[in-house]
Amino acid sequence: DALPIWAESLLGEGYYDEAVAPARAAVDGSDRLSKVERADGLLLIARIEAQRGEKATTSAALERALTAAVEADGPDGLRTLRVEDRVALVLSTSKPGDAEAMIRSVIARADQHPDIPRRDKFRFLNTLGIALLRQSKFEPAKEAFETARNGRRELLSERHPETLESTHNLGVAFRRLGATKDADSAFAEDFRAKPEGLRDRKSVV
Repeated sequence: DALPIWAESLLGEGYYDEAVAPARAAVDGSDRLSKVERADGLLLIARIEAQRGEKATTSAALERALTAAVEADGPDGLRTLRVEDRVALVLSTSKPGDAEAMIRSVIARADQHPDIPRRDKFRFLNTLGIALLRQSKFEPAKEAFETARNGRRELLSERHPETLESTHNLGVAFRRLGATKDADSAFAEDFRAKPEGLRDRKSVV
């Protein structure tokens, strides 16, 4: 189906309001979706709503996505862990301690399953770093971001948006630690690697 691909593309380009309609249409406009397709579609909607920044809508979208993920994959399946990662990320803005506990549970369960993709594990580590950073736990946050950045660089390339996200976050952690030169180096790496049109876009931190 072209709708979720279109919505994902709009999300990646930062057109969050425009991404909502095709993402919702892909889920609500069809009664022939499998449980897996529905779970994936609802997570996409939740990711878009989180970027739009409306708390009530985001919470409702994440709740629907989590229910669908458990139905599709079970309580410890990949889709469930992906939704819980997004829940932890959103939660980190108001209750970073609870977010840390949630994402550590996600990481522990992911480590028990060798079939969980490394890309997802690096995403979970990046979310852990954010939860730690928002509690002023700067040293462990730096370690989480550094591991995520290095892993993403090796797996995806140094110019991939997910690598750059962790690179930027690492710079923030360095700056909070007072390591100005390391922070400037990370921010410069992030800036140089980004396409010109994306240089004004920041990570979630």
